[in-house]
Amino acid sequence: MANALQTNTNQTNINGLCYKQNDINIHNNIVQISYCLDDLPFPVRDTMQMAIDKRTPVHLLTAHGCTGHCAFCSINSFFKLSQTPKWRGRSIENIISEIKHLKTLGVEHIKIIDDSFVDGNRDIQWCLHFKPSFLIL
Repeated sequence: MANALQTNTNQTNINGLCYKQNDINIHNNIVQISYCLDDLPFPVRDTMQMAIDKRTPVHLLTAHGCTGHCAFCSINSFFKLSQTPKWRGRSIENIISEIKHLKTLGVEHIKIIDDSFVDGNRDIQWCLHFKPSFLIL
């Protein structure tokens, strides 16, 4: 959408976009998303050098969403109409691969920013399996 606005391109070709035109709601083709976060590429880190230079943590996300049912949260409202699971997590192997990748880029400080690190199918056993993985870094 940002590219279309910047280049004054027609928005009718942007999959997943909904907008209003002449008081009519327009819904472009639905985008198929991957339910497995391990299938997604690691985030582009083109501004990360500043964090490395300042020795501040680089953020790492290990899951999307939440399994809670809080009345005040927008996640519940959003996912009522969606076929997407409310919570999707990455595998330990995938998380460790990204940590190793960040280390090769010079990152020394990583901050896991998930509110739902232990959520979904993650429990104490998952955490115990996750912890020893750091010994091989």
